[in-house]
Amino acid sequence: MIIGHKNEQEIIRKILREYQRGAFIIIGPEGVGKFYTIKKIVEDEGIKDKIFVDSEENILKLHTANLLQKLLSLSADEKRVIVINDAHKLNKEAQNSLLKIVEEIKTSAILFFVTHRPYKILSTIRSRMQKIIFKLVPNSEIEEFLIKKGIKRETIKILLQLFPGQIGKILKTIENKEMFNLLVKMYKSKDDFEKIYNVLTLEDKIDLKEALVYFIHIERLNLMLGNRESIYKIKFLEGLYQDSDYSLNKTLQLSNILLNLNG
Repeated sequence: MIIGHKNEQEIIRKILREYQRGAFIIIGPEGVGKFYTIKKIVEDEGIKDKIFVDSEENILKLHTANLLQKLLSLSADEKRVIVINDAHKLNKEAQNSLLKIVEEIKTSAILFFVTHRPYKILSTIRSRMQKIIFKLVPNSEIEEFLIKKGIKRETIKILLQLFPGQIGKILKTIENKEMFNLLVKMYKSKDDFEKIYNVLTLEDKIDLKEALVYFIHIERLNLMLGNRESIYKIKFLEGLYQDSDYSLNKTLQLSNILLNLNG
């Protein structure tokens, strides 16, 4: 079931039904269900020749782009649809290699980039792709959906305060509520030993980017409650989040965050 994005859903369905070829970029805030939406629609439309690239790697390199080039160049019996989630992970070399084929797809193929960081994609590529803009999902729709799932109203209220309009983040938090509760406890703790102990104990399970997202939203909520110091903490955490793809030592990074922000 897709929550929200009714207009965007219709646009994507129209593209899949009426276009034989083309390159599109889906842009919108993180965690609003962009990739889930297009993946569900592609499957619902019965597209048999479909490829979804959803890598956990921080960087998608040239070999990935070369594979995509081949897939977009080869003829197929049916229309081929390729969807690249977090397309901003393609490094500069990979993006340059895709530039020519994005400009003119000659086979029966449709390419979708999905990203919440479009400025990381070369402007020469962006300008050659038709844009589909996703927005935040209305909180009323999220609330109605969560109530039907049996989530308590008090929990829903907290989740909507932390992640307004971000259905993807809310569902991920519900799915990983134990880790979320632990990260919040670690972040708010005044016991330095407890912080470091938990980081070292759980380092293999903790995703640095996910932790930073939670910390940022905690401080945004604190800011809404009148804590002006949260402005500086948010800027600091957002800077770390932007660079987290290149962080080589997440344990050290996370330990420094916990000790320096709320020590």
